[in-house]
Amino acid sequence: IRTLQESLDNEGSDDLIEKQVKEVEGQLFTASQMFPGDSYLLESEAALAKLLSDHERALTALAKAFDANPRNGYIALRLAQIHESRGEMAKAKNVLEKGLGANAADKRLHFAFARLLMQSPGTTGDELIYHLRRSFTDGDSNYDAQLLYARQLFIKGDLEVSRQVFDKLSKAPL
Repeated sequence: IRTLQESLDNEGSDDLIEKQVKEVEGQLFTASQMFPGDSYLLESEAALAKLLSDHERALTALAKAFDANPRNGYIALRLAQIHESRGEMAKAKNVLEKGLGANAADKRLHFAFARLLMQSPGTTGDELIYHLRRSFTDGDSNYDAQLLYARQLFIKGDLEVSRQVFDKLSKAPL
């Protein structure tokens, strides 16, 4: 994050900034899967979000990188988060939709899109279930997505499937 800060402050190239953002995002994502809820990781995530939202150059570089390659999930996620933090929900939704259109198998994009939909009025339960189910695979450690998926199934009234997911989560090694 410090290296990225230096690149932003010292007029580093857009390609360098894109590379550094991808690297930091990858490290934070991997670490948060291994140590969910770790306070240091949450603090680092917040520092990265603040750094990127405070620098207009970062937003410009991310937008260019995303336009050039919408398949890059890290860039799509971060760009959507910046738009969301600025209250630009329609832009965040467009970024995530375009990212999912280019890379429909990206679990992180499905989860981010589902979380955004949860904040949007008029979202159907089936749409949430669709994206939440595609945000994890059976046996992975994305427990947040699994919990929200089971919750949404329960709300919909699909009690048997929600119970099965909740039972699996109750046995998760946390």
